[in-house]
Amino acid sequence: MDFDLSEDQRLLQDSLTKLLADKYKFEDRKRFLKSANGWSQEMWEAYAELGLLGLPFAEEDGGFGAGPVEVMLMAEAMGGAITLEPWLATVVMGGGFIRHGASAAQRAAMVPEIAAGKLKLAFGYTEPQSRHDLHDVATTAKKDGAGWVLEGRKGVVLHGDVADQIIVTARIGGARRDKSGIGVFLVPANAKGVSRRGYPTTDGLRGAEITLDRVALPAEALLGDAGNGLALVDRVVDETIAALAGEAVGAMDALQK
Repeated sequence: MDFDLSEDQRLLQDSLTKLLADKYKFEDRKRFLKSANGWSQEMWEAYAELGLLGLPFAEEDGGFGAGPVEVMLMAEAMGGAITLEPWLATVVMGGGFIRHGASAAQRAAMVPEIAAGKLKLAFGYTEPQSRHDLHDVATTAKKDGAGWVLEGRKGVVLHGDVADQIIVTARIGGARRDKSGIGVFLVPANAKGVSRRGYPTTDGLRGAEITLDRVALPAEALLGDAGNGLALVDRVVDETIAALAGEAVGAMDALQK
């Protein structure tokens, strides 16, 4: 098997490495931390110009059609600079739900906005009682006509303070810890009944506590199959863990240099 990078992959790696070496020195990072968002809007726009924010999305949806190797190269470079921008929350986590669970119409509407840096996403799954068990979901989603009404809380939502859309798990049926009966919903951050409190995390990123107080959503807010959302969540979480491993490799490589 050939494990060498292709010419396009090397170009991606070199372009991003050069950008971060020039614009993301440690003094720059400290300055970005002090900004209102806790990260750099200028760098976010630079990522969009390089095509990074649309990297894993299909070309027919408005993305660049890249695969897991390209995402890992991006993650490694971002980890080496310990970047602060919400690329993981938007491109890998939120973007994963859009790629694997959204309708063709939703992808056509959202992917170009993500790729342009105009739409930020977050994934809310942790709850006060869940202790990171993905299937422990007390937040509820109840049918209301053709749509849904959501009620509950999500905590430590990565970059949930700046997300335009928040993807959340909610229980459609069953008991709190049942692995079935879980739905995945796309919630506009400005929807009536959504409140959030942002704060810095220990690693310099941003988190948010999010409350859903009878948030009314249309039928199409449900991503994937009703009640079988855990399979979708597991798939996206697996991809996120792989990206985090890439970040860790980049950070360790920078440390030993």
